[in-house]
Amino acid sequence: MNVKTKLQLNAIKLGWWNHRSKKIAKKISKETGEEKRYPEQWKNDFVLKKMKKLFKMANIELEVKGRENLTKAPAILAPNHSSMLDPAFIVTALENPGKSTEDLNHMSVFIAKDDIAKNKRAKGWAGIMNTFYINRDNPREAIKVLDDLADHAKKEKKFIVIFPEGTRTKDGKIDEFKGGAFR
Repeated sequence: MNVKTKLQLNAIKLGWWNHRSKKIAKKISKETGEEKRYPEQWKNDFVLKKMKKLFKMANIELEVKGRENLTKAPAILAPNHSSMLDPAFIVTALENPGKSTEDLNHMSVFIAKDDIAKNKRAKGWAGIMNTFYINRDNPREAIKVLDDLADHAKKEKKFIVIFPEGTRTKDGKIDEFKGGAFR
């Protein structure tokens, strides 16, 4: 099989996989109430498994350096944001490489601008990861959301992920930080 045919087959598999995964994600992310069917760790591991499969199909290899330097959650991670795949990279990078069933994967919760909640591609996955949305035009509401986010991260022992630039950078270099990330 030549390279072109192999790439076309991978693109077809990726499209089918994405459609199926989005349907599952939509179902899980609509969960509400105290009695949730899917525990937080299960949802995190579900996303991790799907993202690793996505990377494998797209021939993306992720090399994680410095994992041993992570503190215990809750803590704040403030990475550079240069790709739409950055949240997937972060979830995958937080995987615990230990093979023991007692070694749970680290969990993360994201904070994003409220426009992301309207994005059909991101909405399901963001819902599974309990993404908190901030309306940049309403600072009082944003402070309440940040308080709720901190409570959730403490309760579930999650890493809070915030992209301090407030958006993706066009060239991959660090851009000017928005003030809201450090309040």
